[in-house]
Amino acid sequence: MNYLKTLLNLSLISLVGMSIACLPEVAQSKSLPFPSNSTLKQRPSISSQLEQLTGIWEGSYTCGQGLTRLRLAINARSTSEIDALFIFSAHPNNPGVPSGMFAMQGIYQIFGLSEMPNRLELNATEWIQRPSGYGTVDLAGTLYLDENRLIGNVANSRCSTFDIERVSDLDEAE
Repeated sequence: MNYLKTLLNLSLISLVGMSIACLPEVAQSKSLPFPSNSTLKQRPSISSQLEQLTGIWEGSYTCGQGLTRLRLAINARSTSEIDALFIFSAHPNNPGVPSGMFAMQGIYQIFGLSEMPNRLELNATEWIQRPSGYGTVDLAGTLYLDENRLIGNVANSRCSTFDIERVSDLDEAE
């Protein structure tokens, strides 16, 4: 049994040695060609991201009633304490949609790599203005900080996606 372990270890060492020997010369040198810290994009601080997330977002979403105007008012107090108002109304391309509004709560997930967009999840909590025949929906989206854009899925079997852009701070809202 010890003989098999030794043989296996020697085989692994030999494979690792072959892999290194096959690398280009630059990779075998002591300093590998990784980007320096100055070339990596720095992710904004958590408080800065929450400040950017807090505000009025406008765009549209698609559900059974068709293309619908969406206005989302977000207040991000922390990554685990996000309140929002989901306000929907007729879209210029779909004027028959009634207006409605419900409250939401959710979380903001921050990923470590600066190249990875962060994720916002909002779940409906209660109706404020409910049109007849309408139900609430949940949202799961990706936040693109550089573009002030939030794109994602509307969680309902009759719905598909949403796409909104940040248009103002909360205190600038009408």
